[in-house]
Parts: sequence; structure tokens; C-alpha cells
Amino acid sequence: MNPWVYVGNNPIRFIDPTGLIREGTEATYAEQFVREIGSALGVTVVIDWGYISPTIPPTPTQIASDGSRTGGRSCGWVEGEWSINELHSLHMGLFDLARAMGGEERFRENIRGATVRQEVLPSGYGGQTAGHDVSFPSTTSFGPWNVVHEFAHLWDSNLQWRLSAGLEAFTGGYTSPEGARERERRGFCFGESLFPGCNRAGYYYGGIPAHGSDVNFDRFQDFAESITAYVYPLIAQRNVEVAYRGREYYESILVYSDYRATRRWEYVDGLIHGTISP
Repeated sequence: MNPWVYVGNNPIRFIDPTGLIREGTEATYAEQFVREIGSALGVTVVIDWGYISPTIPPTPTQIASDGSRTGGRSCGWVEGEWSINELHSLHMGLFDLARAMGGEERFRENIRGATVRQEVLPSGYGGQTAGHDVSFPSTTSFGPWNVVHEFAHLWDSNLQWRLSAGLEAFTGGYTSPEGARERERRGFCFGESLFPGCNRAGYYYGGIPAHGSDVNFDRFQDFAESITAYVYPLIAQRNVEVAYRGREYYESILVYSDYRATRRWEYVDGLIHGTISP
């Protein structure tokens, strides 16, 4: 983003201490992002900035896919929770995913519509998907990686989670919560959750995960991270190398030389090009 776009190209006259959307140029850019996301990808953004009567509690105003807007103009401007940078991240992540899927039409077929909003989420959550509602945190910022990750979950849920189950089988993994408890009891995990089967789900992942492993790792997270790494392979590889390169216990199971040579990339690429059926 161009730093001189700050407060409508006029940082001498205006300030924006909250970093949220101010009246005028920023609102124009924000609504343009929303219209493009809606018209091209069928994703509706529920926004919370705009003119609100000071006598009426602020309520979210929805911009539909066709660009129409519900709610009227009144005397008080509310900045809301969205920022220009967050809308830019949302726009970038969605269009990057659409390109990886083979275009906007394929994206719409796979995602089947969604409504995106900002909410207060549990600490540490970069996003949350429930049905066709996708939420991003209003208390912390997020980037394109989080956007692609959550929409990968949505794609998976549209097919009754067959995509993540297929990834698990394709990479040679399996899920066994009972086995994980026995593994932990015998001290195999050494108090770490990075090894296969040492997570809460008892997910014994096969191959090398796209973006590492943690206590919450399961086949659903594996699929979402594998899709996101397919969209941003250099970012994924850089992150795992920084996190695990040179760490003897983890390097062999968490670091790869080229994500495009892994089974996960092969699976995702096969889904997108139709050589693998969900």
C-alpha cells in the first residue's frame, strides 16, 4: 500500500489515530473493495462504517453483491472496526485464491457464496468459519494468509469435509485419539505437540505439513494450510525454514526443500485441475 494514500493523500490536514475508515476518500476506497469482492466472487461483506444517527445505536450496514446498500445517510459518521488495510487483505486473499483455483467462476462454484464480517473472536483466532459465515477478528489485524485459510475451510465444508479426508488419505495419515493418548502416556511426545499424533485430535499426519504443526493440528487444519501454502508457497517455505531449520528434532518432519514437490501440493493441484476427485 502506498503510504501517501493515508488520510486521502493529505496527512498535513488530516489525521486518523484509530487506523479505521474515515469519511471521504477512505470510505470510497473501502466500498470499492466491497463491490469488487461481491460482484466478481459472490462474497458479501458486512460493514460497520457509515452515517448513523447519534440517537440510534450503530448497527452493521450491509453492501450486497450488486453494490446496493441498505440503510440511509444521517448525521453521524461511525468508523466501525474494518480498516482499509484489512479490506485490502481480504480483497487480495480472495482474488489470489480465485486465481489459484482457475478463475473467478471456479471460485464461485467452489465457495458457493459467503458473508464476511468482523467479530470479537477467542484469543489467538485468525478467523472462524461456520456454514457460509466467515468472521475475522475485530481486536487484532489479519492478512491474506488468514483469508485464504478460512475460505479453504469453507470449500471443504461445502463438500462435507471430503477434501480434508482425501488429503489425510493421500498423504498417508490417519486420526486416532486413543492412540494419541497412549503415545502421550508413554512419553513419546516429550511434552511437544509438533510430532504426528501428539496433537489434541490424535492426527498422525503423513508426509511434511505445509506450514508446521501444533496442538490444534488436525486434518481440517492440514487441508486449509495446504491450500494456503499452494497459493503462497514461498511464504510457507520461508516460515517453516525460519521456525525449524537447524532444530534437530523437527527438521526432518517439518522442513521441505520445495513445497511443489510434496504430496500436499500434488493433492491440491490435482483437486484444482480435476485429476483428483474429492
